[in-house]
Amino acid sequence: LFLVYARRSMGWLAALLDRAGWARRLAEGLREVTTAFAGASRPTRWLASAGWTAVILLLEGQVIFWVLRALHLDIGFWSSYFVMFIATLSFLLPSAPAGLGVFHYFFQQGLMSFGVPADQALVGAVVYHACFVLFDTVCGAACLLWGPVPWRSLVAGLEPQPDGGKHRA
Repeated sequence: LFLVYARRSMGWLAALLDRAGWARRLAEGLREVTTAFAGASRPTRWLASAGWTAVILLLEGQVIFWVLRALHLDIGFWSSYFVMFIATLSFLLPSAPAGLGVFHYFFQQGLMSFGVPADQALVGAVVYHACFVLFDTVCGAACLLWGPVPWRSLVAGLEPQPDGGKHRA
């Protein structure tokens, strides 16, 4: 939200960075981010974003419900949303990459609050996390293969530059 409402100061900072030759790429990136956030500041975009967020959260609660049901952990339909809320709180804590451990603990505690034994609750957390990671991996691979950005253009950015990576000012 800061970038949406602070476009003028971000423009000033980008102009300042432009004057320093070494920071021109940083200034370009700052302008691109500011422009993207400016486009997202329209009320229709906020409403669309809120709508899609609600759809995603509703579907996510369903995924939790059906994964737990497949493991014979019947905690109830609305209880899966409570577990989702508790597990989401784990992302507020700094932890290892991907919330490894902290997420599982919170998910386990959410399940245990409904009388699920600790070992079964931990299995539920790990299986749900595996399903979530698998889904993201498949969707990410599909976007890379069939998305609007060609795969070769992404790889080209990782290739060594002929000038040794140094940019001329």
